[in-house]
Amino acid sequence: MGTYGIDPHSFYSKIPTSNYAEDATGGGLWLDTTHYRVTVPTGKIYWLWGGYYKGNTANTVVISLADVDDNPLMGPLLSEANGSTGFHYPDPALVNLKMPLPLLAGWYIEAVAGAAQDATAYASCIVTEVDAIT
Repeated sequence: MGTYGIDPHSFYSKIPTSNYAEDATGGGLWLDTTHYRVTVPTGKIYWLWGGYYKGNTANTVVISLADVDDNPLMGPLLSEANGSTGFHYPDPALVNLKMPLPLLAGWYIEAVAGAAQDATAYASCIVTEVDAIT
């Protein structure tokens, strides 16, 4: 058994495709028109590789990592003013991380936009999902 209770043989077990969400008005990973959130399900561990965010209205977006109790786990992964520009995260100017970063069940990545986004906004969170071994 490896670090974080992971069987190293299951590391490449699944790469979710459902963490890409276009259309901030469509629900799902968009909680509302200003919040995009990807939460690690119970019994799983995500290895975060990074992601992309592109808004469509002038605002500032902040992408952060929090635990199951909504406590921030580090500084922001991205904090940028955007309009139609897209940004990759984590931003190496803000955090110096070695990827992939393990995320435990209940932890989440959240993008918070300073203004409502519409159907042309999108975000992604690229992870490898593995079963947590208890």
